[in-house]
Amino acid sequence: MTGGGFTGIPVFPDIEDALALGRYRERRSAGAAAGIPHDAARGRLGLEAEGRIG
Repeated sequence: MTGGGFTGIPVFPDIEDALALGRYRERRSAGAAAGIPHDAARGRLGLEAEGRIG
């Protein structure tokens, strides 16, 4: 038994991908705490400001 809910099957076959995702989530969380929307929301806000979407 492995315990801790670990199945033994890696979700990310490449550890670099997992580390990159972790860094992205940390930046997004830190930005959200500072009131900065993440990229998708920032892009939507930009399009709304330009009048491209309603």
